[in-house]
Amino acid sequence: MKQRQFATASSGRLVFLCLLLGYVVVSMSKATFSSAMVFIVNEGTLTKLETGNITSVFYVSYALLQVVGGLAVDRYRPERFMAVGLLGAGLCNLVVYFTQNYAVLLVTWILNGALQFGIWPAVFKICSTMLLPAQRETSLAIAGCCLPLGTLGASLLAALVSDWRDTFLVAALLLIASALVFSVGFASCRRDVMEVEVSAAAPRSREGKTVGVRTWLLSSGLILVLVIAFVRSALESGFRSLTPTMINESYAGVSPSLATVLNLIVLAASAGGTFLSHVLHARLFRNEGAAFLALFLTALPLVAVPLFVGRVSYWAIVLSLAGSVLLCSAASFFTTLVAMRFNRLGKGGAVAGIMNALAALGISFSNTVFTATVEATGWRGAAVFWVVLVALLVLAAAAFLPLWRRFKRGE
Repeated sequence: MKQRQFATASSGRLVFLCLLLGYVVVSMSKATFSSAMVFIVNEGTLTKLETGNITSVFYVSYALLQVVGGLAVDRYRPERFMAVGLLGAGLCNLVVYFTQNYAVLLVTWILNGALQFGIWPAVFKICSTMLLPAQRETSLAIAGCCLPLGTLGASLLAALVSDWRDTFLVAALLLIASALVFSVGFASCRRDVMEVEVSAAAPRSREGKTVGVRTWLLSSGLILVLVIAFVRSALESGFRSLTPTMINESYAGVSPSLATVLNLIVLAASAGGTFLSHVLHARLFRNEGAAFLALFLTALPLVAVPLFVGRVSYWAIVLSLAGSVLLCSAASFFTTLVAMRFNRLGKGGAVAGIMNALAALGISFSNTVFTATVEATGWRGAAVFWVVLVALLVLAAAAFLPLWRRFKRGE
């Protein structure tokens, strides 16, 4: 099987830097509504539920097309999907700046999610196949930092601008600029792209017989990783977006601005999780299943602390949620490593797209179900729900570990 690859490390680094810029900016744009939620709700422009719904419809449309994006980048040139997604997202953010009609915002954010259908599959495909082999794992680890760093940037921007609408104007200009930078950067390195032959041996059973891809995916435990991707993403997103509102509503004297600043600790932990996972993979966990189990067992007592929200210091709540986000974020990198195993079948982009679709649906789930749970049962009711979900992650990881161990032995 032939695969496109840069001939030199320098070309790969240049394209990766342009890719990284675009992915950080588009990650920031995804978090604009959730980061500005406390200001939007406080102003009375939208309710918490309406703001959560806008973010949710983005991730539903985004998720529904992720598999298509994954299949597309396995078949066509991934750089095209990156440029189109960045430019389209920029135009959608401009619409939000000029109008705050709820129905218009819903439709615009649905379109925004659809236009970004190929961005993560393109990032994964370029990093995992087009860069030189020595650059691939590190580039994916760094790319994994883009979402938390972008979310952190969105929160900083929301806290610094005088009007929350300006957040969307800045995001729009940055997206359009990053689309141009990526397109020019890739074009300057296009002459260094070559085709190389890679092994694409079909998987075999213990008896030596070739087995179908569907059987192989099931025997590897991939279905359990998809569950992990969904629940992990829902929890991490929920903690990042709801922490400032929880602190603001549960502790008298904590202003929306202070709550947003405190949430920067949670967002920084999200970025730190990617670096933690890289260290854990290099020095401790070569088996992704063992890493999942250790991370989620450690998260279980931390996520129980919000059960006491309003009765313990808000610092205890912020730090426990930051620790939970750190561990959930670290687990994200290990799901990416699982997806890389399928590159040799030419299906890495598709598997990455499926995982990202589930992760996106998890974000949508957190924005609707978590918000509705808070409004129906209060913050302690939501905390009970979170504990149950982390316990589910522990069970899924425990079931995945032996399947993945047998799968890796049989490769």
